[in-house]
Amino acid sequence: MSSWLPIPFRVVILGGGLSGLAAAHTVLKHAQVPTQVTVIESQNRFGGWLESTRFNDGTVFEHGPRSGRSYGNVALDALSLLSDIGIDDKFIGVPKSNDAASRRYIYYNGQILELPRGLALAKKWGPLPKSLLGLMIREPFVKKSDLDDMSVHEFFRRRFNCEEIADYLADPLCHGIFGWDSKQLSLRSCFPMLFDYEKNYGSVVKGALLSKGNKPPISSLSNKAKEQQWMAWSVKGGMQTLPELWSQHLIEKGLQCHLNTECKKLKVEFTTDSRKFHIETNNGTFEADHVISTLSAPVLLDMIEDQTLRHLLQDIRYTNMAVMTLQYSGEKIPHSGFGYLVPSKEKLDILGVTFDSHIFPEHALENSSTVTVMAGGPRFHELFGEKADENTATEIAVRSVRDTLNFKSEPIKNVTKMHRHCIPQYHVGHYKTAENIQNYLLEQNLPLSIMGNMWGGPGVNDVIVNARNNTMTWLTNNHLC
Repeated sequence: MSSWLPIPFRVVILGGGLSGLAAAHTVLKHAQVPTQVTVIESQNRFGGWLESTRFNDGTVFEHGPRSGRSYGNVALDALSLLSDIGIDDKFIGVPKSNDAASRRYIYYNGQILELPRGLALAKKWGPLPKSLLGLMIREPFVKKSDLDDMSVHEFFRRRFNCEEIADYLADPLCHGIFGWDSKQLSLRSCFPMLFDYEKNYGSVVKGALLSKGNKPPISSLSNKAKEQQWMAWSVKGGMQTLPELWSQHLIEKGLQCHLNTECKKLKVEFTTDSRKFHIETNNGTFEADHVISTLSAPVLLDMIEDQTLRHLLQDIRYTNMAVMTLQYSGEKIPHSGFGYLVPSKEKLDILGVTFDSHIFPEHALENSSTVTVMAGGPRFHELFGEKADENTATEIAVRSVRDTLNFKSEPIKNVTKMHRHCIPQYHVGHYKTAENIQNYLLEQNLPLSIMGNMWGGPGVNDVIVNARNNTMTWLTNNHLC
């Protein structure tokens, strides 16, 4: 950045999801020069993929992320940031003592099997040739790899010397988080902690025991989560309540917002003493001294002119998902827990089911069961066709619940959402793509930062913390804080 600084310094953030709100929050809180912060959002609401349907009877359906993780440094860091908003009383925690927090299931051979925990780790489980504890004991003696990346599937198969642990644990885990195949996903980008454990300690087990990590900042909300041993959290009225209240807080701090405003073109202008973007939208043109994009790669590349950057962004691929939420009256979910995931080898038409009324009974009716069925991913077009037929998706969901949970009745409520380009696929070598994009922005001196879920993780906590960290780095490097 040149020594000449426009006053106020105009920051325009593209996208009003959690990444965009976290970036706006960080600039408004930490910038030490007069700054004008504007968020441009194409939808009529904030939140991005966080979307909740609220019914008059108190039922809440989630169509995107239904919770945030509450344990681990990244989770506590995110909760500390969210504590700034002043809405601690709106959070709902799921304590470790709740079965919904501690019990997870896998669909195997026509049955729903609980993942082993506690003493059950020492017993043979389902498809594994021996106990999970037995496999873990041998893992530290496996030679570490010198590769700079590998698939998630290959990592688990090699480290535990067991094909079944890759097929029946790693694969469904990838279905639940990324909606994709573990044989194609990058270990380094999807599970960086596991990659670091092997690289730095030579073993997953050793790394888990010896690594300390960074201490997250302390806040009233993160302290509450630790003291009450939360495993997950949501917000009263559904996850969409979070961006609604967060945006109100930021508007009170001076944030300018433009909803229903779709960005069409980003045009950069360089002069001898400045650089800025002209942002063409359906509601007029905005000028920015710096743009922070939290948009997906396909959306962003359609609006930029730089051919090299367009080419780099094309390397980031996304998955499509169908999310079907169903409520039943009088039916009882036969398993107490979070839900179950489906390995690819089981050949079902779905990726998994969450037991929503177990996790957050506050959002469900008494004597009812609410579940969410996820499908699509690698088979999205095969299952639903090019037009992404919602009726087909609903039929698959109802049939799957009937077959796996033995529900006899039809749902009394159901909502189906078809999400295109919703979760990035961090393919093997994805970290190089991310580095190439970030290096190109620096080399070209472009007044553009790219954030969101393109790298760093797609989870609620991931995008909040990464947007905060990346924005702080930009502010510091450009002497704005």
